[in-house]
Amino acid sequence: MGDSEFEQVSLHGDVVLFEFCLHELADAEVAIKRALTMAPTVLISDRLPGSEWAYIVGEEQKVASSRNAIESFKIRIQREYDTCQCFADYNELYQKVKGQGDEVIKRISKYIDQTSFEIPMSYGFVLI
Repeated sequence: MGDSEFEQVSLHGDVVLFEFCLHELADAEVAIKRALTMAPTVLISDRLPGSEWAYIVGEEQKVASSRNAIESFKIRIQREYDTCQCFADYNELYQKVKGQGDEVIKRISKYIDQTSFEIPMSYGFVLI
């Protein structure tokens, strides 16, 4: 669902969930404000700034921006976790990220000769 589609939603409920997508919206703060008109609680799961995976896929600026937006609200609970993206080989990684552009392809070049590798990914849950 794109930004304009989200703005048109008129549903109401108990919780609005942003699952690994808030960083993709043009204005995360506006999206959270909109979500709070739809439900009293907003749950966000997303990558954390500084995550190696966010860097690899070229989303470090978007992730940092969405995190700044989150921090402008009253956070009731937050938890952070470390995991990893696992790949059998470079081609598997390439297939996953090839649509992200030339800069991302450059960033993954260090994995060309590797097999069975992991890329750290930090993420968190925030309840507003």
